[in-house]
Amino acid sequence: TIPNHTLPNFNTDAAGESTRAREATESELASIGIKPGEYYGLTADFVETVRQTTVALFNKYKIGTPQLWDYRQVSRYCGSSGRAALLDYAFEQSGVAGKFGDWRYVDGIMDRLCMRGSETEAQARQWDSDRPDWDNEE
Repeated sequence: TIPNHTLPNFNTDAAGESTRAREATESELASIGIKPGEYYGLTADFVETVRQTTVALFNKYKIGTPQLWDYRQVSRYCGSSGRAALLDYAFEQSGVAGKFGDWRYVDGIMDRLCMRGSETEAQARQWDSDRPDWDNEE
């Protein structure tokens, strides 16, 4: 037998309209360096968020024109707005260290933030303000 493929759509808003997000097309995924079938369930809204976040970071820190690899890297961190703010913080800190646009350095900062349990930019800044200044101690 063939299973019933006409299950009701429970993803509706108050007016009964479908709220199911449109999945990203192959060309939309390709625009951020993701191959079709590599990840499932990515929406067009997610792709647009990745594009906007990447361009905003590169403009803010005057890094240049983002390449496909840059979009792909940003897509790793764009699961929530809080993570995008942490990524902005990591870009800022990489610039303080003179490593603007160095993804290995940014990834290292993001890894350390995760190890410290920092889930927001405010927590990351608080941790940095609480740590001792090793350069000025004798």
